[in-house]
Amino acid sequence: RFGWKLPGQVDHFWMEINKRLFGRSKLTARENTLSYFHGHEEFPFHSDRALTDTPPRWLLLVAPRPRATQTKLLDTEGLRSAFGEAHLRRALFVQVSRTGRYCRLLSDIGDQQCIRYNPDVMRAVNPEARDVEIYLRSAPCKVTNVDWEEQRMALIDNWSMLHARGPFRDSADISLFRFSVWSDMNGLDIS
Repeated sequence: RFGWKLPGQVDHFWMEINKRLFGRSKLTARENTLSYFHGHEEFPFHSDRALTDTPPRWLLLVAPRPRATQTKLLDTEGLRSAFGEAHLRRALFVQVSRTGRYCRLLSDIGDQQCIRYNPDVMRAVNPEARDVEIYLRSAPCKVTNVDWEEQRMALIDNWSMLHARGPFRDSADISLFRFSVWSDMNGLDIS
């Protein structure tokens, strides 16, 4: 991990160069990872580190070479339109582990809203959360597919988008690099 100040943009900014993402089978994956639950099959829509106090604001995915497996992006505006903000704020999940930590689907971090969702480590505990799970499993229509051409990068807003992975078509498919980026304010100019 490393961090620095960006004058005139944000008070503090730090990035974790934390993963080279490989397609792993269920037998070779680390426990409680998406590969552990799904292997080479499709991953469900989720946000990274949904249960941490402050999930990464941005995810930067980089493909050094072409990759057959797509990444799917889902803008949560469809959720907001379908259910409304009050419903999403009431949607309550519990962490599937010893700690049993509770988490709202929509919460505030500072003056920003954050969607937190990972169906593999979170279970719905009320009707609002179950409604959201049903909606997300019904293959929402406004999905953007990222085709990984050579040296393509994707910057994902982890607080307002959910992402998924398509199934591996080839076990020798190349890996992606994932960089998790935090910042104290939503002041990064990404235009």
